[in-house]
Amino acid sequence: MLRLMQAVADSTPLLVAGTIEVVLLTAIFQILSHRLTITTGVEGGVPDGWFGAPADRLYGYLEALGPDGRRAYASINLMDFFPMMPSYAIVLGAWLVRSCRSAGVTTARLAWIFPLVAVFDVVESSVFGYANARYPDRLDPSLLSLASVANGLKWVCLTVGLVSLAALFVRNSFGARKRHRL
Repeated sequence: MLRLMQAVADSTPLLVAGTIEVVLLTAIFQILSHRLTITTGVEGGVPDGWFGAPADRLYGYLEALGPDGRRAYASINLMDFFPMMPSYAIVLGAWLVRSCRSAGVTTARLAWIFPLVAVFDVVESSVFGYANARYPDRLDPSLLSLASVANGLKWVCLTVGLVSLAALFVRNSFGARKRHRL
């Protein structure tokens, strides 16, 4: 995975195309989620966007969606697996590799933050999708707790990764200005 992120980071056309893909996929995901909210009247967005997902809230959400809404959520959940997860893990990881290189920072550990986000996303989305498919039957509470923890860790790691990218961008921008002035 690290080699793939490095290869994308080394190719400006791949990095730009991948970035456009991730932006478009994110927009599509948000549009579908918003459309689900409009058509079902269920507020709060899809569980993937929550920070933590207690069982009562998840089952209340699935109940409120109704059969058509649950089918629509299943499609959104499937899109999250592919192409969304691999795309953002590779592209954001590649941006991190490229930014670290420009700043002279080693990428060996930091580059894994976005694939780690995807791992937590897989756990979360698998359980949420399974709960949706099995509804009205309820899953084991420990499985739902695992999904809720994975959901929270996904958002924490994503935040750490994005803040790291922003900090590297600022560092690289000011470093470039200083070098340019000399």
